Amino acid sequence: MRFSILRGVGNKMSLRSPEVELSYLIAKKAGTLKNLWEVDPLVEFRFFNLIPNEYPYKGRKLHHMIVLKRQSERLRLWEIIELYCIKRKLDGTYDWFKKNCKSMRSVDNCYHEHCELVEEEYK
Repeated sequence: MRFSILRGVGNKMSLRSPEVELSYLIAKKAGTLKNLWEVDPLVEFRFFNLIPNEYPYKGRKLHHMIVLKRQSERLRLWEIIELYCIKRKLDGTYDWFKKNCKSMRSVDNCYHEHCELVEEEYK
């Protein structure tokens, strides 16, 4: 395949631009990626942080993530309630909230949702 290094992890297609995907893959291979729960937050909540996505998807004017503060894919009831409240509070700031399914995740050890403001041609 012509751009096999740009396809992401395994057989997954990347939603990032080829340049951003290459930067991500280099950082991953070098072991310099930060754990999502350790990234400095833009906004801190009780159980979650709102963080910038250092490797944003193509066609996004703004790309943040709501990230669980602990390493886990499973949410507790009180975390689910807080997540719902955060998303209600942030509604209107972003075009959508998105949780990638397992087949599209490059990070699967920490619950996170993408908060994206999309460029007009990608809507």
